[in-house]
Amino acid sequence: MTTGSSVMTARPIASALSAMPGPDVPVHPSAPPNDAPIAAPIGIIPQALVDAEVAHRGLTELHVVGTMHQRKQAFTDLSDGFVTLPGGTGTMDELWEALSWAQIGYHAKPVGLLNLDGYYDGLIEFWETMARVGFVRPQHQGLLIVADTLGDLLDKMAAFQPATTIGQIGAKDL
Repeated sequence: MTTGSSVMTARPIASALSAMPGPDVPVHPSAPPNDAPIAAPIGIIPQALVDAEVAHRGLTELHVVGTMHQRKQAFTDLSDGFVTLPGGTGTMDELWEALSWAQIGYHAKPVGLLNLDGYYDGLIEFWETMARVGFVRPQHQGLLIVADTLGDLLDKMAAFQPATTIGQIGAKDL
C-alpha cells in the first residue's frame, strides 16, 4: 500500500516493493510464495492530488477517492498493516489515526514505524512519555512497532498480536 503519489518517497518505495523478494515466512496465509514480489503496490490518492498531476500511474492499482478521510479508510480496509516511513504532517496524521483506531478496535492490524537513521527517535520518546504518564494504556504500549530496518520491522509486524481494545477493557477499568 502506498500513498498513490509520485512525489517524495512514494514512487521509489512503490517501485522497490514490487521488485522485492517475498519474506522467508509468509505474513499471511494468502501471502505470495517466497520467490514472488512482497507486494503489488496499490495507491490511494484523493482526486485533488490527481488533479495536481502527482498521481503515480505505474502502480498495480490506483484508487482515487474524494477526501483524505476516505483515503485513510481505504488504507485500513485494503491493508494487512501499516508501515510508517519518514515523512511529514500527513504521515503523522495517518500514523496517529492508525494507532487510535487500533486502540478503539476499528482494526486489529500491526502499525509499524521505520526509524531510519533515528528519524523518529523523538516520536518514540514521546510515545514512551505518553505511556509513562498514563495516556497510553499498558495494553496499548505494544501497538507501535518500531525497528531500524525494514526486514526487522516486517518480522516484528508478522509476530504482532492484537491488543485488548478500549471497548473490551470497559469504562470502569479505563
